[in-house]
Amino acid sequence: KLRGIIISAARAHIFNAIVSQRVAEHGLAKTWHKEIFMLSGSNAFFEENISDDTISRLTSGDILLSAPLVGKGEKGLTEQ
Repeated sequence: KLRGIIISAARAHIFNAIVSQRVAEHGLAKTWHKEIFMLSGSNAFFEENISDDTISRLTSGDILLSAPLVGKGEKGLTEQ
């Protein structure tokens, strides 16, 4: 059980470091031309070009910037 907690904490740390670095370098309003976003409050991921609507949704918290999660298993949309 402790091993699982440590692995989860390490995955979260790597995920947060990736997102923090991207936001520090580019800000929320300047993402790459096509990004993978997550619908807030769900596990729904989608790919979208950056637009004024996307920026508005990011700043309002409707969608979140995503990043890959380290681990075993099938590749998710963010890792493909």
